[in-house]
Amino acid sequence: PPTSPNATTTAPNEYLSNVQTVQAYAAWTLGTAVKNTGEFIPWTVEAMSITSATTAEKQDTNALELVHQTLAASLKSHQVRTKELETLQQKLLYALGSFLRGNSLAQYQFAQQQGPALLASSINLWAHDYQSNHCVKMTQRVLSLASDVLLELQHQPPESDSATPDGAPKTIPREQLHQAILAAFANSTWCQAVLRALEGPRKLQSTALNSMHSFRGHCQWEAPLIQSVISPLQKAWKMDGTIDAEAFQDQFAIMDQLLALSCDPTKI
Repeated sequence: PPTSPNATTTAPNEYLSNVQTVQAYAAWTLGTAVKNTGEFIPWTVEAMSITSATTAEKQDTNALELVHQTLAASLKSHQVRTKELETLQQKLLYALGSFLRGNSLAQYQFAQQQGPALLASSINLWAHDYQSNHCVKMTQRVLSLASDVLLELQHQPPESDSATPDGAPKTIPREQLHQAILAAFANSTWCQAVLRALEGPRKLQSTALNSMHSFRGHCQWEAPLIQSVISPLQKAWKMDGTIDAEAFQDQFAIMDQLLALSCDPTKI
């Protein structure tokens, strides 16, 4: 089970490192099982009862909620980042990506748990240390996951049928799932987080530009803001002799599109 926020500050360093190592292996195992074996996909949101290691009390939960809670606890201890903590966060996000991609029920429950808000806030947290390769990679993975979820919603519009998560008292209309997931990912907090990522190094800027393309239809970015952010970025990329224009042609195309659309605010 996830450690409590207090445990990250009161437990001896060696004990905490051992706990985080075990949690990382567990997260990696869960993520790999779901990613490689389709029959495990429904299990991500299947109700289960576990006994807390700290209170000995039974807790009703599921695999998705446990991964979410553990990630939230790890972010609260981010200021004392260690190798074990970094590995744990990487494996948790790997598991989360396996759980959410292609799984609308998991996406819906994650939205109900305020999980997307946690991911958006993590981008702002990691933005304080873009000198760290870990922070850059984690931000890239979070942006890619959010973009993938939005793309899935675009390619799978609301339908008339319904879905029933295990343990749910009644079916959930597909349109309700769609709207709840969209509202959790396509909002002002996420739109600001995507722009914040453009402040990072080139490889993160590349990921952020791809995300801007995915978020473009959902974010109310003002034309002057787009001009002030993208124009100098595009100029800096063109002047950077280390950038292969052919390799990054998609990103240059996105910048051109955003600048063109900023001339017509009604289309941003």
